[in-house]
Amino acid sequence: MGSFLVRIGTTSAIASSGLAGSIEVPVSSTYKTSSTDIVDSGRGTDGVMSFNVIRQAIRKIEMSYRVISNADYVKLATFFNAHKTFYAYYYDTDDGAWETRNVYVGDRSVEAVKDKQLATTNIGGKLKPDYYENFKLSFIEV
Repeated sequence: MGSFLVRIGTTSAIASSGLAGSIEVPVSSTYKTSSTDIVDSGRGTDGVMSFNVIRQAIRKIEMSYRVISNADYVKLATFFNAHKTFYAYYYDTDDGAWETRNVYVGDRSVEAVKDKQLATTNIGGKLKPDYYENFKLSFIEV
């Protein structure tokens, strides 16, 4: 799969422009977009289903990294810890266009590297990984 640009920032203008204050998310190993609708549904006494659409097409971007550097991971984690919501500029596959949407980061997970080729740095007897494996995260529209 090719590379996909995702840029995040504190305002929609900063996220889409790439100006100071935005962060370009490193190119991921996988990139997946999806959308979901929120509906309120139920069945009446006659067994017929009725529903109301509360909101349509809430976007979600899922990304994963086979390997990500400690520096890139810390840069992202620092941003996420400082901002509960932010703007993501990305290519929206549903609309076929570049979009900026207000999002939050979903669950994220990462594993310390076990591969000896990606060595760790020993500082004062404590290991600090230079790289991480299997980093997964998602951006979900607010």
